[in-house]
Amino acid sequence: MSKEKMIEIVMTQKKDIVETTNEIDEVFQKFYDKYNTEDFMHKTTCLDSQNTLLIKMKVNDIISKLSIIGGFCDKDTQRYIDTLTGYGGKYASLDEISVVDIHFLSFWSKMVNRIIVDFTRTPFKLAGEFKVQLANIKAKIKALYKRS
Repeated sequence: MSKEKMIEIVMTQKKDIVETTNEIDEVFQKFYDKYNTEDFMHKTTCLDSQNTLLIKMKVNDIISKLSIIGGFCDKDTQRYIDTLTGYGGKYASLDEISVVDIHFLSFWSKMVNRIIVDFTRTPFKLAGEFKVQLANIKAKIKALYKRS
């Protein structure tokens, strides 16, 4: 496959990821707008079954697209993407989405959205400070669960 075709595939997947993460943020924003902070923090389950299913489908879609991108990347990038998809996969299997889950998924979708692929040589790599960001993801997860 030509490098141009690989770049086209990755760019299409990345564009779709951005659209999907924006859709997730819209669902969460509707929820944030609906409840004030005091009410929000006392809820255990937050989203109705329809929105929970929608979020699960969106997360699965992102995981699929990340996996496609990873297929064109080096081993370090594949490990990073594997970690990201692993975190997302845990939430794609939930029956209910809690306040903590919403905070994490919002953070996760922003991290996924920030992925920048370096096309200067094949296999592709992630551009930027994503290796450092992986440690930040783990720290953020621990902090969110300590608060709950």
